[in-house]
Amino acid sequence: MFEQVFEGYISPLDLLKPKEREIYDWIKENYNHQEFSVNDISDGLNLDQDNIRSKYLKKLVDLQLLEKRELNRKNYYRLITLD
Repeated sequence: MFEQVFEGYISPLDLLKPKEREIYDWIKENYNHQEFSVNDISDGLNLDQDNIRSKYLKKLVDLQLLEKRELNRKNYYRLITLD
């Protein structure tokens, strides 16, 4: 049983909860191939910045759907294109 071959591929998008998927889709629609900050998402979706940062963007970065970089003590994100 432990030696079964797993041939399927699970997309990181399949692991997202509905709210996380909503945020991902919004980012893809509004900031595809552009950098954005937590403020941009907060303003666009009328959500709390702390929740966006700690709950949603962190998970998207962990799943490698977003890349994150820090510039002058501010975090910027960019969508990673899935093949």
